[in-house]
Amino acid sequence: MNFEHEFNVSADNLWEMNKTEFDNFILYGPVHDYLHEIASEYMPYGLHILGEQMDDEGLIAMVKSMLGGNFGEHIAAANLCEDPDDLSPAHSPNLLDELLDDVLVNGTDPMDLLIDRFNITYSSGEFIANTTCDGSGEYNFSMVKDGKYALYALKETDGGWLTGNEYITIQDGQALSGVRLNLSKNATGTKNIELEYIIELLENNPPVSKPTGAGTIFGNITYSPMGPLLEVPNATVVVQKDHNILEVSISDSTGNYTFSNLPDGKYVVTAFYHSVSKYGDSWYIATKNVEVKDGAANNIDINMEKDERGEAQNLNSLLGQVSGKIYSNETGNTVPECNVVLIQRLSDEQMMVVEDLNLAIRYAENIRGCIIEIPAMIDALDGKYIPPALGDDPLRSPEVLPTGKNFYAFNPNIVPTKEAWNVGTKLVDAFLIEWNQTYGDYPRKVGFVLWSGESFRHKGVMESEILYMMGVRPEWDSMGKVIGVELIPEDELKRPRIDAVITMTGIYRDNWKWQVQLMDRGARLAAQANNSSYPNYIRENSDTIYNTLMATGNYTEEDARKISQCRVFGPDEGSWGAGGFRKAVTATGTWEDESKIANLYINSMSYAYGDNIWGNLDSEVFREVLSNTEAVMFSRSGNDGRGSGSVVFDHVYEFFGGLGMGVREVSGETPEMYIVNLKNPDEAVVETLGEFLTRDLRAKYWNPKWIEGMMEHDYSGASEIESVLEDFAGLGFTLPDEITDDMWKEFYDVYVQDKYDLGLEEWFDEENPWARQSMNSMMIEVIRKDYWDASDEVLQNLVKEYVESVVENGVTCCHHTCGNPLLDEYLQGVMSVPGVVSKETMDEYNRLMQEATQRDTPSSGSSTHNSSSSSSSSGTTASASIVGSTSNQTMVNDGGYGTTTDQATESSQQNT
Repeated sequence: MNFEHEFNVSADNLWEMNKTEFDNFILYGPVHDYLHEIASEYMPYGLHILGEQMDDEGLIAMVKSMLGGNFGEHIAAANLCEDPDDLSPAHSPNLLDELLDDVLVNGTDPMDLLIDRFNITYSSGEFIANTTCDGSGEYNFSMVKDGKYALYALKETDGGWLTGNEYITIQDGQALSGVRLNLSKNATGTKNIELEYIIELLENNPPVSKPTGAGTIFGNITYSPMGPLLEVPNATVVVQKDHNILEVSISDSTGNYTFSNLPDGKYVVTAFYHSVSKYGDSWYIATKNVEVKDGAANNIDINMEKDERGEAQNLNSLLGQVSGKIYSNETGNTVPECNVVLIQRLSDEQMMVVEDLNLAIRYAENIRGCIIEIPAMIDALDGKYIPPALGDDPLRSPEVLPTGKNFYAFNPNIVPTKEAWNVGTKLVDAFLIEWNQTYGDYPRKVGFVLWSGESFRHKGVMESEILYMMGVRPEWDSMGKVIGVELIPEDELKRPRIDAVITMTGIYRDNWKWQVQLMDRGARLAAQANNSSYPNYIRENSDTIYNTLMATGNYTEEDARKISQCRVFGPDEGSWGAGGFRKAVTATGTWEDESKIANLYINSMSYAYGDNIWGNLDSEVFREVLSNTEAVMFSRSGNDGRGSGSVVFDHVYEFFGGLGMGVREVSGETPEMYIVNLKNPDEAVVETLGEFLTRDLRAKYWNPKWIEGMMEHDYSGASEIESVLEDFAGLGFTLPDEITDDMWKEFYDVYVQDKYDLGLEEWFDEENPWARQSMNSMMIEVIRKDYWDASDEVLQNLVKEYVESVVENGVTCCHHTCGNPLLDEYLQGVMSVPGVVSKETMDEYNRLMQEATQRDTPSSGSSTHNSSSSSSSSGTTASASIVGSTSNQTMVNDGGYGTTTDQATESSQQNT
């Protein structure tokens, strides 16, 4: 761990600390918290494929990840753990794992588990309700949520108190009837602690009269399970006020319901129905808001839709009933006019833990149900019907499990949702406050990278940030559909309108056309707004671009004004990536000057999109838009792989790194790079790329548990590890300020030196020696290109490992080896240092490379290398070139695998 890089604390600072300061820093403060944060990020990727049966350890790990941080917080809030710090993933396995093991593996009921394990008595529970039984001893409680309860009956007589109790359990909103309570004479009177507790409960919870009025809510309940609209008898209809259930009604034979005697106020009416047929069972639900005014009657018809989120079952779990009779143990007769008290045996805080454990059971069942994946795939290949289901990240949206379905997304016209807007605006406000505190002013221009898969997951948080940054907001209709955008008034915004550079992938362009139009409309609204109290940076920048365009003499005023306000850019129609940029970055032998690949990115992403403009190419306008961008944001919202939750991924350096490189090419400086971390929707935060990346590396790619998971997948696991290192290199090439020498050294120590003694060298040699060979050669290439200032010892060992692997296993011939004459020249110099490799090994290496590339290689000893330098001694420019055009880009690799190598050699000599 690099304290200076990760904590801004030097060795001198540590030395100057006294013992208390040191302990507070290491044991109780930043280092302690950071290690816990890393542990919370870790999930055993590679240990499980959803379509396979999961072992108990993997099941518990995944379910715990799906429950998230709330599980531990609920246990701490319920005082079930003496030291909440013990619940951290850094202390796993811990109480969380033990509880999940009891419930998921041993099959213990969650409520029984808590009551027995923590010795919970009902006298520490929660008062729910009390009633008085009638003349025949009958009592009834309604609207009782799922849980474990104590029923306590008491009656004071001339001879003392009669008391009795019974324990009950309500599940799935059931109606529990015939619960008999037998009363016995309480000889100790009120000196009985239990009786005193009940009497105190009654005194502290006096009866509350139900308010009444003249208002009425009535209507008809319908649904359309097979197409036609049908009236629904026996649907449950609930009216709520201020989140409290007031009444429950059942629709009649024609689907009608009525609530009467309601006082004026705002209500929420929800109808739900459980449909059971030979085709399966489904829940349907719908909710309407209604306001009763002046005692009026309100006709509220409700059309229910299929419940995809379990909301109907959750509501049904609040509507249980308990009824029965009170009897005397002495006479056997019923006892009239008794007080009956309903007590929840667990507190509300403890019930939250029970709900978490019940949720864990449901998650585990769905995970186990994923074994249908392979049969479903076979059915699909046979042309059979595959049931549809919502698709998403299973950790972020657990309701998408089990897999093996024909998945779909959702209605894109609701994006950004109101929930996403609320998250996005809060994130922007927090970001701007921190920026202002750091730099003393607001940023004038912020860049964004939009991915289709990201927006499917976060439902428009990034789009909300973009609009709000410009001082614009969405307009929604009554159904939550986004119908347009509007300016936020200056006196409400209370800050400048900040310019936004919006870049997107080709897939985003194709899937989110409406959102592209909305952002374009927002940019034009902001660019045309007249601010008086605060600057309008988007207007200022648009005016600058307009003047630049007019000065060329190539534009009409109308066209120049229209183009100057373009802010949404992406690849050409029919293209999805940045024109070969991704492959060009890691084809390191084709470039020595980063301007070549930076311009490849700019030229490939210069197509403007919007409401009335679609795919117009103008690289100079895009350069003007890019210029002086101060910050760039990109979101990570998934947990199901590198593509959704990591920044070490090829398309991340393609679009996110590419944007940073493009700004650096135009303005001379790399903007501040930020990650909008939406992996946990409840803890959304904007953080620096450095913060996110360091945690990403430590939690996964440098974590021996993650590596062991990859090792279980043999050849493909080795390939994935190799891809990780190559993508990390790509991030370093595009954003070199974000990658430190210590990071590269840790990759070397973990994978080459095998610091965790995992047997990596033997494993690679057995499963995929070419992956390790490619990794070693990429690290050498990073050193050659001066992106890593490695020691001579590290460099020479990498060369030794690489050359010996070629001799033992053959040439891997990846794009940065066989197609890279400069690397070969560099290797010849390092190999010539005495003691790195033997003459026989060097000669055999050269022979194999000559066979693979048909390129002439020098005889041993013909090259020299200054071992104290980590850069190429020749200063040679790349032999290959990147040919740019204003359309799709083509990478020409003169010396690459599958090309005429003699031409590459000539080209290399000409460029020397």
